[in-house]
Amino acid sequence: MQAKEEDVSLGANKFPERQPIGTAAQSDEKDYKEPPPAPLFEPGELKSWSFYRAGIAEFMATFLFLYITILTVMGVVSSKTKCTTVGIQGLLGRGHINPAVTFGLFLARKLSLTRALFYMLMQCLGAICGAGVVKGFKKSIYMANNGGTNSVSPGYTKGDGLGAEIVGTFILVYTVFSATDAKRNARDSHVPILAPLPIGFAVFLVHLATIPITGTGINPARSLGAAVIYNKSHAWDDQASKLAYFSREALKKRDNLLPTQVPRTTRGKPEFRVGEMWPFSSKGPSGFSWYSTAEEVTQGLDGSGLTAIITGASSGIGAETARVLALRGVHVVMAIRNVASGNSVKEEILRETPSANIDVMEVDLSSMESIRKFASEYDSRKLPLNLLINNAGVMATPFMLSKDGIELQFATNHVGHFLLTHLLLENMKTTSRESQIEGRIVNVSSMGHRLAYREGIRFDKINDQSGYMSMAAYGQSKLVNILHANELSRILKEEGVDITANSLHPGSVISNLLRYHSFVDAIARTLGKPFLKNAQQGAATTCYVALHPQVKGVSGRYFDNSNLADPSSKAKDGELAKKLWDFSMGLIS
Repeated sequence: MQAKEEDVSLGANKFPERQPIGTAAQSDEKDYKEPPPAPLFEPGELKSWSFYRAGIAEFMATFLFLYITILTVMGVVSSKTKCTTVGIQGLLGRGHINPAVTFGLFLARKLSLTRALFYMLMQCLGAICGAGVVKGFKKSIYMANNGGTNSVSPGYTKGDGLGAEIVGTFILVYTVFSATDAKRNARDSHVPILAPLPIGFAVFLVHLATIPITGTGINPARSLGAAVIYNKSHAWDDQASKLAYFSREALKKRDNLLPTQVPRTTRGKPEFRVGEMWPFSSKGPSGFSWYSTAEEVTQGLDGSGLTAIITGASSGIGAETARVLALRGVHVVMAIRNVASGNSVKEEILRETPSANIDVMEVDLSSMESIRKFASEYDSRKLPLNLLINNAGVMATPFMLSKDGIELQFATNHVGHFLLTHLLLENMKTTSRESQIEGRIVNVSSMGHRLAYREGIRFDKINDQSGYMSMAAYGQSKLVNILHANELSRILKEEGVDITANSLHPGSVISNLLRYHSFVDAIARTLGKPFLKNAQQGAATTCYVALHPQVKGVSGRYFDNSNLADPSSKAKDGELAKKLWDFSMGLIS
């Protein structure tokens, strides 16, 4: 018995119990090991092969990063992921690929000045060479697409662009620091977290928010490389300011401080508010901005005597468009698939505006039979039609066919609206002629039209399941929304009809479009909320194009943030628009 007790005692001493998680604060010991600060200068590094190997890795990774991203922006390749590039050089150079990240790490004393400068030099050289190779191989396409440079979109100032880039790069750098922090690793050691996951989500959200403004830089090397090779004065690049800003933010992070105030401009007056992201509020030529709401862009306008059909008006920006147009006196016909939901929205609008004139009619835009039935019923009611707002849509659905055997996104987002417009056009012509009031057709497209397949429209492969990519198919459907409006505008001008046709990007809006991707939808509704428009802001451009007198006589144009904007080169291709028109007429015949 005594021998057994000695064995137990020996075992307990030989294998002492590990300190429970979280108890380090109760003792003088730390439950993490933080590496010592890197020296400012470390001349010995210059004699080390690993130093140069890491620099070469940074050069190659940034070279491939620019090569792939610029080709992707130009539509030459469809890169599924950049993780391979970063992963390969991450084994050698710790995966910086971004001078802003390297500079922040230097200021936090995690890199020596020698290594930081060498990394940043190699990153910039790699970016310039990557852009140069693209220009060498694809010069005509390269120049036609502005070399993949970052430029401020119409309706924004350079200050807006700088603000967006500053906050976007801050989010990226701060996430990198947080995901790799020694304290966090120790505290959450029982939770298996891979650093690339939060960093990837940060990059995704920043792109979602800043692509409409600057095309998303958040990487000085990426912006510099494209701008140097493209060599045009409008190639926007203000990276020095970003680095200066992150000097301060890296030091804040080192002292465990959080940013509390970021400048914003509201109603023309600069102010600071906790939690606000960046100055999106600078107004464009129209007098409106990213922040403008549907009520603001229609303030003081009288829509009495006008009748509008709005598809997809039972939720999101469609419901808000219906509410605001009804508020301005327009007779609104909600063309929706779910009548119960439509009636619910109608009741809410009537509670707010008892005098509102609203009808709910059923239509399924994925069914030509349902669309023909809707148009016939509408004509039988002898209602005029001044405004047709083609708003309904689906996004990034799994591959499936409509009731008419057409890929669902192409069928719902384009063919359904094309047929509806075709069937109601005579009514609109009659209404315009008799009322002497300009008719307006509004196609709600998306910035996502830039994500279309390389060839733009796969006329011969619309139903090809083997090559189907949900986001590319969505981009295709949004591209054809623009082309449809452009070609319709051309035809109406030739006929001398007083009806305009325009398209627009409503903005990145919190809506139910991502219902087929519940995980991404959850991320967008939580982490993405500060970066996305609400329904009131998302409906602003639609209401502006549909009702505002500034748009009178403007046709065949593309709008964003209630201002004229420039879509992709494919969206301005007149021959492609004519081909689409003939193709679509064949589908509905």
